[in-house]
Amino acid sequence: MELTCLRVPPLGTNCYFIVSGTSLAIVDPGGAADALIQVISEKALTPSAIWLTHGHFDHADAAGKLKAHFGIPIYIHRLDAPMLENAETSHAAKFGLPYNGCEADVLFEEGDTLSVGNETFTVLHTPGHTPGSACFLSGNTLISGDTLFRRSIGKFDRENKDMMKESIRRLLLMDENIRVYPGHEGETTIGEERRGNPFANMDWEWV
Repeated sequence: MELTCLRVPPLGTNCYFIVSGTSLAIVDPGGAADALIQVISEKALTPSAIWLTHGHFDHADAAGKLKAHFGIPIYIHRLDAPMLENAETSHAAKFGLPYNGCEADVLFEEGDTLSVGNETFTVLHTPGHTPGSACFLSGNTLISGDTLFRRSIGKFDRENKDMMKESIRRLLLMDENIRVYPGHEGETTIGEERRGNPFANMDWEWV
């Protein structure tokens, strides 16, 4: 398996290409549809699906165009699927930005598996940042979306504090050697975050 990170607009989201053989899963394409189409063409890859860690516009804006261009399905947790519909539900309107609405094709749940080529990822439902936030785990590789960052965590509303705490606790109890590929900024490991993330002690009340 080859995992490649591409930083995409409009908010510097980490889009991941998971490649197994010539098969490609696109994770969180952000708003870079045309650029991603060009890269995929140049690398002669065969896209099989778009996997979304959650439904915010900065992760999902390009999904509809990629779906139409390649004829591939969009996967997302069922609780975040409605967010994909328009600028309001995707939160693009809060930033005064346009948004290309789309519809999900496959709704996954906790424990479901997503496959690309010979590689299989397990869905971990990690609510808090959004109701349907999810991470994708395969071996020692964790794509964490906007749940866990290097030395930080994703934003959340006050009423979602307990869900976010439980999601962070769950991730930090995993094997310390697991490499974490977040939705923004640089990669890290579970061990590094267990020791150095200021939110690891669970004493925080609200961010």
